[in-house]
Amino acid sequence: MLFMHDLLKTMGEEMVRRECLEEPGRRSRLCHHEDIFHVLKNNTETEAIEGIVLDFCPETKNRFNAKAFSKMRKLRYLKIIPRISQIYGSPTIEWHGDPLKSMPTNELRFLHWSGYHLKTLPSSFQPKNLTVLRMTCSRIKQLWKGLMILETLKHLNLSYSKNLIETPDFTGAPNLEVIFLAGCKSLYKVHPSIGVLKRLKIMVLSHCGCLRRLPDQFCLESLEFMSLTERSRLEKLPEFLGDMTSLKGLVFTEPIKTNLPSSFKSFSGLRHLHLKDCKNISVFPCFICSLSYLDRLWLDGWSRLEKFPDLSRLECLTHFTALGTAITQIPSVNLIPKSIRSLSLEGRKWMPRKSTTDSAIFFKDCSLPKQSSDATYDIGSLVEYQMEGVFEVEAVYIDFDSERENILDMAGGGRVRNSFYADAIYGWSLGSGIPKWVHNKSNGSSVKIDLEGNMKLGMGCAIFIVCDYHQFHSPQGTSISSLFKESFIYSSHVGFTFCFETDEGNLEDFFYYLLFPSLDVSLDEPIGFWAYIPAPPFLERWKSNNLDKRSFIKMSITAEMDYCLYRRPIQVEVKERGMHLVCPDDDNSQSYNSIAPHLGLGSSNLDFYRGFYYSLTTTK
Repeated sequence: MLFMHDLLKTMGEEMVRRECLEEPGRRSRLCHHEDIFHVLKNNTETEAIEGIVLDFCPETKNRFNAKAFSKMRKLRYLKIIPRISQIYGSPTIEWHGDPLKSMPTNELRFLHWSGYHLKTLPSSFQPKNLTVLRMTCSRIKQLWKGLMILETLKHLNLSYSKNLIETPDFTGAPNLEVIFLAGCKSLYKVHPSIGVLKRLKIMVLSHCGCLRRLPDQFCLESLEFMSLTERSRLEKLPEFLGDMTSLKGLVFTEPIKTNLPSSFKSFSGLRHLHLKDCKNISVFPCFICSLSYLDRLWLDGWSRLEKFPDLSRLECLTHFTALGTAITQIPSVNLIPKSIRSLSLEGRKWMPRKSTTDSAIFFKDCSLPKQSSDATYDIGSLVEYQMEGVFEVEAVYIDFDSERENILDMAGGGRVRNSFYADAIYGWSLGSGIPKWVHNKSNGSSVKIDLEGNMKLGMGCAIFIVCDYHQFHSPQGTSISSLFKESFIYSSHVGFTFCFETDEGNLEDFFYYLLFPSLDVSLDEPIGFWAYIPAPPFLERWKSNNLDKRSFIKMSITAEMDYCLYRRPIQVEVKERGMHLVCPDDDNSQSYNSIAPHLGLGSSNLDFYRGFYYSLTTTK
């Protein structure tokens, strides 16, 4: 696509204006509606006119004679686009007759007429040199009848022509490269000739609610992009013949069947694949993992897909998105290809609430890395990402009651990189307090640890913060009802500043922030945050300050909430702070690799609804 700088455009318009200052009809190009209306009203058109551009033209009470085009024998370019509000209403311009019927077509190369007001093109309209035909949002019912010879036609766009019921015979347009028929909601019949267009590169048949069948066979050797989505309810997909390796992009909807068409296996050259509303497919199609060139994969509306697919074989995959699934666990890093740059995952699922009397805690002893299959918040995979060292991840769990009106539980976690600590995992959970085995905690402004010469090689640090949730309530945040309609939640930044000092003065400060769901719900619960700084980067920095010779470490914490990048952050009150140094031989050392669920805000015997949101970006 070519673009022109505004200064060049202005200069060109001025050059054309100077072709004839007194009479616009003697200029080669007309692009201002005042000049065009003047020519059509006063019949001052001449053979000099080669191009007319009427963009977003205002409404006029004048009714123009269609025969005004009869003298424009050199017309090569015609573009008429009304204002959006007038496309489906009354025409912007009223005509006596059909302009296309009177228009000489020998030189016409480009025709773009949005909102064209008649049901079909006139039989006298035979533009043998036409290259581009765009009649979007038109009232056309049938473009042309019979056979029309348009050997130079390459681009056809009838999108959102809501009265179009069938496509024409394309036999006379063998060089078509692009066909757009999106939003033609009355379209029910596609002429078989569309399946043998050897040079067709782009075909879009999305949002065509009445379309049930396509030709039985497609032989489209040059096809590069195809879209068959949304309201298209195809009963049968055509059989694709010949070499389809040229197909690079596919957007497809399959709302009925439990698997994808077998013909997709021949699309070995795909680079972009978007599969929508496949709500009856519960098993990820294995043929997708054989698409060795696939760069972007988007799954939308796979409501029965519960297991994250193994994508590790897709060595070219850089972006993966899966929305509207039933996946509610962080995927193992072993399932993600090394080439990935970004990954977004959203899942919703009914889950059984298990009876328990356990109190809310941050960590639990467990053997990691592993993933649990029960309904608890399992963030054990964060350790895998920490060991991998190239990804930043963020996960959020939100549990609702069966009526989808109240939040029962929330938790989240992630892995970040920071200039102070190379790798860290962190998390938060609703209703949590500091674990009992953390002895160094305080309700004051700081917490102190007596070292007693116990700094050891491989030691890390776990930090805990408890706040009241009502401080994070945002009236502009995501509503509970929106969580069931949207595939994302608005997030705010919660920033924590940690100031360390010893008996010899200030040691070092560092800052980290996490993305926290911004909701319009206020809950009377505490919320606990934690961060675990692993041993190697933590120890290297502190050893360089001879910390092993100090007698204590004192840490103070400040927190702030940033709802919007353009507003001043809001200070958050911290109720309780805790810190624990983790030694390699500490009995609790493995417990820092996993966050436990908050168990039991609602009835233990009720089912609940879980929402899961996850994102990954590479730090390479």
